[in-house]
Amino acid sequence: MKEATKWIVRIRADLRCEYCGVHQRQCRYTHHIEHVEAIANGGSPDNPDNLALACHRCNLAKGARKMALDPLNDVPMLLFHPRLHTWETHFRVDASGYIEGLTPTGRATVSALKMNASVRLMERGRVSL
Repeated sequence: MKEATKWIVRIRADLRCEYCGVHQRQCRYTHHIEHVEAIANGGSPDNPDNLALACHRCNLAKGARKMALDPLNDVPMLLFHPRLHTWETHFRVDASGYIEGLTPTGRATVSALKMNASVRLMERGRVSL
């Protein structure tokens, strides 16, 4: 992937994970340029429309998955897609950094990506979204 493409993704995301919102400066590891639709599933390898900035925790938890169960009703749902969905439609964050899923997609994503694990709350609590 070209360095210019990586910078497009980083700048577009304001150096924040496009899933959980943690800023790069709050993480020990460098945020990843993530393929929203995995290459193995037919996603484009270097099209910015298929790329998102993701903290290492969100990227590793998501992997190539496109779906996860909504924990409220055990129905499979598509995960949040940063290029197609609006974050504020699917999530809300409180002052402590806890992310609440507002929709089935939001709840499935929060659960699958383990967005409210204690270490993640600590990271997000250092800066506001």
